[in-house]
Amino acid sequence: MRLILLALLLSTNLAFSQNYFNYLGTLMLNNNTPISFKLELIEDEGIVNGFSITNIGTKDETKSEITGLYFKTDKSFQLQETQILETKSEAPLNTFCYINMNLSFQGSFRSKRIEGDFIGNFLDSTKCASGKIFLMEEKKIKKLIKKKNL
Repeated sequence: MRLILLALLLSTNLAFSQNYFNYLGTLMLNNNTPISFKLELIEDEGIVNGFSITNIGTKDETKSEITGLYFKTDKSFQLQETQILETKSEAPLNTFCYINMNLSFQGSFRSKRIEGDFIGNFLDSTKCASGKIFLMEEKKIKKLIKKKNL
């Protein structure tokens, strides 16, 4: 009985150590071209895994694997796309731009958002894009859209 209780306590403790992030927004390229962008992440003891989606709802929508680190002290992320999980695009995979991001929480507790810089590289490490990322919690964006009847 004690062993079962100990196992339950440990599994409960482990479940609460994970943080889930579901953010939606925009990649803004340096030439001011916006690209829709979504991040779904799980953070556990500073290790982050999840996925991103770019070009949401278009013929080029692409889902990529994300790995990285979360730094609790300054509430920042260091993330990178590592591989394409699925895409609607017909472009060859070697032409895809993989994003490396440095993001941090901005704003007050009530309107938290994630912002930062990114650099994109082809598989051969050649730079293919750079710019800024602006994200808010997906549920907050959907609530704003519903409120504004957009």
